[in-house]
This record gives sequence, C-alpha cells and structure tokens, in this order.
Amino acid sequence: MDVLHPTVVLLHSSVSGSRQWRKLVADLEPRFRVLALDLLGYGSTPAWSGDRPQRLTDQAALVHAALAGVDGPVGLVGHSFGGAVAM
Repeated sequence: MDVLHPTVVLLHSSVSGSRQWRKLVADLEPRFRVLALDLLGYGSTPAWSGDRPQRLTDQAALVHAALAGVDGPVGLVGHSFGGAVAM
C-alpha cells in the first residue's frame, strides 16, 4: 500500500471515455495513483458481448477486476453514467 499516493479511480460519462479526464489526471498525479478506466464499449475496452442486455453491475464488475491488485482505500470519481457505475 502506498500511503503517500492513495488510489483514485475516474469513471467517465456515457458520451466520452477515459480521455475526458486528461486535465484532471495531470493535476492529480503528483499526489495520487490515478486510474482513468474505459468502461465496456469505450476507448480501448471491447464492447459488451453478453447474451443479455448489459447492466450497471457488468460495468461495476469491470471496475472491480481492475482494482484486484490495489491495496488500501480507493476513491471513486464518476461523471454522469460513471457516477451510476461507481454507486
């Protein structure tokens, strides 16, 4: 655990991708370990390919998997759709 650089996860809106956070990432990086994720179907993350409609819990599972190796507390920041995933 890096107590000097806690982890912050940034979750984008439904009309964007992780690139929406570029400026904020630059501002946060001196103090935090920043993870700006692309949710399913955005940026470099493949689209949902399940046999049923995608749910918020599917997006949340992606976030959970990305945090598998993170030790210590995590701050979640979500914009619009990303906020719903975070909750």
